Amino acid sequence: MTSDRTTLELGIFLPVANNGWILSAEADPAPPTFELNRSIARRAEDMGFEFLLAQSVWRGHGGATGFWDTSLECFTLMSALGAVTERIQLIASVQPLLYPPAVAAKMVATADEISGGRFGINVVAGANLSEYEQMGVLPEAWGEIRYDYASEWMHAVRGLWSDQRTVEMDGRWISLAGCVSGPTPVRPPSVFCAGSSASGMEFAMEHGTHAFVGAPTTAELATTVDRYRAAATAAGREITIYTVAHLLVADTDADAAEQVQHYRDHPDVDAISDLLGQYSRAGAGESLRRGIVESGEHVFFGGIVAGSATTIAEHLQSITDAGVDGLLVMFPDWDDGLTRFADEVLPIVPHLRTTSARVAAAS
Repeated sequence: MTSDRTTLELGIFLPVANNGWILSAEADPAPPTFELNRSIARRAEDMGFEFLLAQSVWRGHGGATGFWDTSLECFTLMSALGAVTERIQLIASVQPLLYPPAVAAKMVATADEISGGRFGINVVAGANLSEYEQMGVLPEAWGEIRYDYASEWMHAVRGLWSDQRTVEMDGRWISLAGCVSGPTPVRPPSVFCAGSSASGMEFAMEHGTHAFVGAPTTAELATTVDRYRAAATAAGREITIYTVAHLLVADTDADAAEQVQHYRDHPDVDAISDLLGQYSRAGAGESLRRGIVESGEHVFFGGIVAGSATTIAEHLQSITDAGVDGLLVMFPDWDDGLTRFADEVLPIVPHLRTTSARVAAAS
């Protein structure tokens, strides 16, 4: 597929957990702090990025680096960022098992009020199942029911976001008896989701406004995008499709390869072992298993795009040609990565500037 798209919406995958996305003793420990995330959020907004997304992490993978063993809670973090930003969209990840619908609905409405209508959620139906097990909330056969549960949860939350005075629901897992929830969000919140299985796509078509997709090659990415577009057309809906990239910008491709090899030479083998074990389990999600376990890029949590500014720009063009609407990015070094992306990459791909950046430049 060749796209005639001329813009690529850009988002930032915020570092809410330590060590970023590199399972190596040489990775920046990057302790997650509000100050770090606030700095990244403000820089991203100034650069014209469209959105920020925070993952939900409740248990890490240990190892010598204590990978993701320290993390911030994403709802409270994103609410705080809503008070110190002005335009950028804020997306918090939510695992339905951990947030009763009435609690989640009010948290989103509160964060949406703080941000002036810029808040949304990323619904995670399956990931690291040990997060749920340690809390004693993992149902039996979760891999078989997770999307049914998430769908029922979404119906409950959307009812509580509406202007109904009370919400009644007697579902398989969720019951609401004259439940009230005010205020309602400033606007209907965006709902992000990810899933490459048939069930995951069906969930996205019913509930999502945005979907994350991934693939090992741009050709396969284009095929996956086509599948989503066809499913959306069949459902009579439109959905915004994003993909994800971990970017390392260096002076030359050779310099980038040297940096990548340096990380590879010092893997956190115990953390990697735990990561592979967790994401191999039924219920962890097909897209996660394919992207992390089967990719072979275990040090880089599924992969990295490394090279000169020109190489990175070519990658941006290739995924644009694959038909995606936007890209969620992260960097091994946030300060250097954002600086080089702004100074070296964006100037040579002006046709891929975000809509907001172009509007800001014209005002």
